[in-house]
Amino acid sequence: MPDKSIAEFETYDREGRQYVAVIALTPNNLVVTARQFRAGPEKLMYELPGGGVEANESLESAIHRELLEETGYSSSKMQYLGGLHKDEKFNAVHHYFLARDCTVQLVDLQLDLDEHIDVKLYQ
Repeated sequence: MPDKSIAEFETYDREGRQYVAVIALTPNNLVVTARQFRAGPEKLMYELPGGGVEANESLESAIHRELLEETGYSSSKMQYLGGLHKDEKFNAVHHYFLARDCTVQLVDLQLDLDEHIDVKLYQ
């Protein structure tokens, strides 16, 4: 601790793990969201598209892949906003992007077996 005392904490995820998420905007400035069930709160939630960065994958590749897989949208105007630890007990770094002029490229989403996503657009 900063005062040189010793404390024990439980932390989550492995050190070095990285995640990405994107604020994705259509040409009409509608926000692309992923609505899906989350087991922790046991409810449907509206989230930014995103997910984990694979081994040997760049942040930019990961965010393009996640946006396309989860929403069917893509963008050639991707801007990195920054990275941070979500909270004091989470070892992973979360990186955020802004994507402009997103357009639909895939109709059939490429979801994991435990993902059930409805894409919703908001003003």
